[in-house]
Amino acid sequence: MFDQRNITHFYASPNAEEALNLLSIPLPTSKDKIEKAAEEFLSIGVSGGGEGTVIIRSGALGAYLKSRETQGKWIDAFWTASNFDKVVDVTGRSRAAAH
Repeated sequence: MFDQRNITHFYASPNAEEALNLLSIPLPTSKDKIEKAAEEFLSIGVSGGGEGTVIIRSGALGAYLKSRETQGKWIDAFWTASNFDKVVDVTGRSRAAAH
């Protein structure tokens, strides 16, 4: 049985389209809209105590991280224009960042 008392921190990690759709924020994605979505998730509450972190994975824009204790921060995408043709599958990479 799951016992959340052993978990020290909760994360919400939707991709940008999932985040905007869940909050009824119209597409297309933009950094401003993603930052707004993170704020809304935190105001709703990521965990029972509200101490969780939101990580919104945003493809070429990178990823946006924010918690109630920290200012939002953009992390650059793993690839750049010079090596984009070498990217095979980004699905696993984005999930691995949250573990």
